[in-house]
Amino acid sequence: MVVTKSDLNRDGAIDELSIDLDGDGVADVTISDYDGDGVVNSVDYDLDGDGEVDARAYDFDGDGVADSILYDTTGNGEFDTRHHDFDGDGIVDSISVDPGAM
Repeated sequence: MVVTKSDLNRDGAIDELSIDLDGDGVADVTISDYDGDGVVNSVDYDLDGDGEVDARAYDFDGDGVADSILYDTTGNGEFDTRHHDFDGDGIVDSISVDPGAM
């Protein structure tokens, strides 16, 4: 496993953490803190090891529960399926599909 820490805006805080779980040189998980407050804002997953993001989870309110998860089910680089947890209980409340992205 290889972990890479990045300070993208050079403010001294870690903005992005990339994890290569299988040592192939491609990040399998990328964790981002956009505003430098130490709270994870999004997590990207490369589920099949092809170097492309297959799923992205957002935590908009910083409570540690994914509020929205986007999936690229076709492999074309566009997120076509979205799962939403509107009330923060960890259960998907809505699933939307964008047929234009398929």
